[in-house]
Amino acid sequence: MIKKILNSLKDKPFFRQVFYYIYNLMKDDLYPERFLALETNGYMLGVYRKNSYKLWLRMIRGDFEIREINLVKSIDFNYFIDIGAHIGYYSVAIGTHKKCPVLAFEPNFKNYQSLIKNLEINKIDYVAKNVGLSNESGSAILFGDDGAGSLNKATFATIPDKTSTITLKKLDEFISLIPKNAKVFIKIDVEGNEYNLLQGSIEFIKQVKPVAMLMEISPVWSNGKNPHHESTLTLLKSLNYKVNEISSGSYIFKCMGDTNSVS
Repeated sequence: MIKKILNSLKDKPFFRQVFYYIYNLMKDDLYPERFLALETNGYMLGVYRKNSYKLWLRMIRGDFEIREINLVKSIDFNYFIDIGAHIGYYSVAIGTHKKCPVLAFEPNFKNYQSLIKNLEINKIDYVAKNVGLSNESGSAILFGDDGAGSLNKATFATIPDKTSTITLKKLDEFISLIPKNAKVFIKIDVEGNEYNLLQGSIEFIKQVKPVAMLMEISPVWSNGKNPHHESTLTLLKSLNYKVNEISSGSYIFKCMGDTNSVS
């Protein structure tokens, strides 16, 4: 009887919120590596106890960035790249729907651990890298935590207390991971580092020729105008990608043919 009641309630948003509220009160008494996952939209999505749960709770309601998710699902591709993967919301949603391999990048180590677990419990064919992507390799300070981490402190109204040192790579360094003739889609959410990321991705784009990209590019940061907004759009246009804004600050870029125009 109890199992029947729980099954009938599991898809109710209020039940999910109450369930996690109770869990959050008790979590410090539980084993610190405990992983909590719930089913949403036909797949499992979870976080480790040490992660912030707030963004995860929005994701498991089943309507987080649903317009963007459905748009990505409608495009024809067979290989998904998730840059700024967080705990794997897009990687899992798209990987399970398309039944395609996933290449995911996430610089925050706590998020990366949850990302790996989510990919594994959903039996997705994946490669995941605990690195940030930019215009040069090395190391950098990641400001903030959870879903709002950024390499660019200018995106914050006040500088976050939480920082961490992360490894940086260029996307160009990962060309060899992409299977020959793969039809690639790239999702990019890097909180203000879009232009630098693309500067380190030009050879990758030229050789791999992604069919489309979904990218968040905010025209305004917390402390003023994004100085790289127009130059980011211009760079993608020069690589022969058509720009379509699907919501404020969220763009889909579709390849229109030859991507070799930028030297």
